[in-house]
Amino acid sequence: KTHPQQGNGLPILGQGLVTITSGDTAVVDITMEPTGTLTGIVRAANGDPVQNASVSLFYVSAQRGRESARITTTDTAGRYRFFDVRVGGVAIEVTDSVTQARGDAAGAVVVDTEATVDATLRGFGTIAVQVNYARGVAAANSRVTIQNGSIYASGQSDTNGVITFNAAVGTYEVTAWHPDDLYQVDLKSTGTATVAAQGSSASVTVTLKPAGIVRGTVIRPDGSTLASGFPYTIKPVGSSVPVTNGSARTEATGNYRFSPLKLGTWVVTAYDPVLDRFADEEFVVTADGAEVTVNLRLEDNRIALPATLKDANRFPYDVQQNGRLATGMTSDINAFANASQLEVNGVAFTG
Repeated sequence: KTHPQQGNGLPILGQGLVTITSGDTAVVDITMEPTGTLTGIVRAANGDPVQNASVSLFYVSAQRGRESARITTTDTAGRYRFFDVRVGGVAIEVTDSVTQARGDAAGAVVVDTEATVDATLRGFGTIAVQVNYARGVAAANSRVTIQNGSIYASGQSDTNGVITFNAAVGTYEVTAWHPDDLYQVDLKSTGTATVAAQGSSASVTVTLKPAGIVRGTVIRPDGSTLASGFPYTIKPVGSSVPVTNGSARTEATGNYRFSPLKLGTWVVTAYDPVLDRFADEEFVVTADGAEVTVNLRLEDNRIALPATLKDANRFPYDVQQNGRLATGMTSDINAFANASQLEVNGVAFTG
């Protein structure tokens, strides 16, 4: 039967010995393992009892290490009690259900005796985070997180690039993301902050990695009609993986804008695979906050590479970004690999 306080932890065990022969009914007494009781009071850093705090019990031994046993909560006086506790070393971890402040303590339980182990929650202080762009300007609306083990909090910086967290005593990793992409791993920046004692304050400045913006207008082959809702992609030169998602489209006015982009060389491509209308252009982001304008004019009967084309005999030409044929007709030995090179106006195309 599950112990009333067991939760996901360990039950109380017992054993007995019996010898039984065929056709007999035997009665055996079960002797439960020796136990005691564990009690104590959970207090806040200022000494006040903490009501409804979560208290987790662990058995501690040299043979088995640390084993999760039970869980309970404190009463209105901040007191907890575990009964039927295995004799030996014990530890408790406590958490305030309101503030999430934590604490721990250790002791030992003796058979048929009530042991007392009190715990005091670690104090609380504040962490003030200043988020700046690489160019030194405050970054408003940056996603900011603090973490110390399982203790976690998040929020967004204000118009001055500042956010303040209430945090338990400890050292935290502070992470900030670029406001234009709150989850892009490549552009997150980190720092550390330590709340040293109850009521203390810590501050840290996190400087975002440099990034820029590309904007422009896509027009149709006639040179004047705006390409509304036209699909486009942006990716680093030399990479096949775009940073835009598959739903990126121009606005009703044919304009597009994308940010953030790491410093480096990029290519923006507008391509309609149904009508074979295509345009692309390389550009360079050279400084944090730089805005690069790239306007594109679509051309008819152009395609984006890589692409697989077929002739009248349905022979496949899998043309790569550099203009070379990858394998041609699919075969185990790739007999047609690099057997052809795309030329434009008699000049080898290299990408």
